[in-house]
Amino acid sequence: MSTLYPLDWTQLQLSATAMPESDNQAYLAVYQQQYFYLSTALYQHLICLQKLAAQQDEQASEQLLQEHPALADVLQRICRRAARPTNSPVKLAVTFLPETASNTMAAIFAQLFRPAIVVLFLLLILSSHFLFWQSPHPFDASFHIQSFAEFGQFLSLLLLSFLAHELGHISACRYYKQRCGRIGFGFYFIFPAFFSDVSRVWALRPSQRIVVNLAGVYFQTLVNSLLLLCWLSQGSGISQNLLASVILLNFISMLYALNPVLHFDGYWVLSDILNTSNLRQQMLQQAAAILKTNSWRGRLLRLTEAPWLTAYAVLTFAFTALFLGFFTLYVQTFFHNLPQLWHSLQFKWLMANDITSFSVLLFGLFPLVFFLLICLVLSKSIWQFGRGFYVLLR
Repeated sequence: MSTLYPLDWTQLQLSATAMPESDNQAYLAVYQQQYFYLSTALYQHLICLQKLAAQQDEQASEQLLQEHPALADVLQRICRRAARPTNSPVKLAVTFLPETASNTMAAIFAQLFRPAIVVLFLLLILSSHFLFWQSPHPFDASFHIQSFAEFGQFLSLLLLSFLAHELGHISACRYYKQRCGRIGFGFYFIFPAFFSDVSRVWALRPSQRIVVNLAGVYFQTLVNSLLLLCWLSQGSGISQNLLASVILLNFISMLYALNPVLHFDGYWVLSDILNTSNLRQQMLQQAAAILKTNSWRGRLLRLTEAPWLTAYAVLTFAFTALFLGFFTLYVQTFFHNLPQLWHSLQFKWLMANDITSFSVLLFGLFPLVFFLLICLVLSKSIWQFGRGFYVLLR
């Protein structure tokens, strides 16, 4: 038994949950932070195997596996998944809030998901945005920060917003009585980013997982609404341009997170709405199958079998084409204007004194570097998508 399936049976946790395709009762197996949905029969057989493993009765275990091939298949999948090295997209990760502290904070902020409080904060969000659009004051987000103190304020507010995003995820997880892991900081590709461990979300129903995935944007929108009120008051002690820059970047980051084509919050929300696991892989298989089919009738049958996957494939290809076109146009414009940009920075450098000369380059190049980092992250996602599609077409 231990030779065929080298599992640490003491780490295998079995619990009742709900299948992602319905609200029917089913079971969940958890092993080394890997999650597997089980039918009632498989759950009962695993319980028996767990007891036999504790008794070291390998003969009875082998007999049970021979009688139920599906059980052997489940064990093989668990072993393969556990043996696979963890390939986290976040590199050089460090813990910002350990699990104990994050659960304590999440338990406090979980109250913000009570229906009455959600309605109250939605009114706050709508009111702040209504006042903003009714305001006659110009909204200048051109990022012309003039000192290191303002730059420090800018980074602090931006990091606070991103931290609130992750706090929203873990707070929603705690609202549904699930423990969450740590909040950390690392580099997604080469882009600095916070992350949170909400892997236990797979024990929740799809509707609850949707709330957890949207909770980050919910918290970040609350922060943005408070910043909008500060901008409208003009008496917060923070420059209007600095607040405008943070508000704009927050808005861009929320759109970025909700994009269903990328592997972020929007992708998982759409996956739960469609009740489809491995959404991207299934979409690629659907698109490849349609292109490989020779007859138009066969393609139409493929299309009607999974229309939502086809629609998602069209959306993904359209976004990829749009991004590649925009990026090509931007690169051409950038190299065309590069001499003018360089002369402008040189002029500002020469006109500045020794104290602010470095800040001129820092503040002048920061928006450009920030935009290029976003483009690099998007390029990596598109490269992975294109490579996976090419493999399926072969």
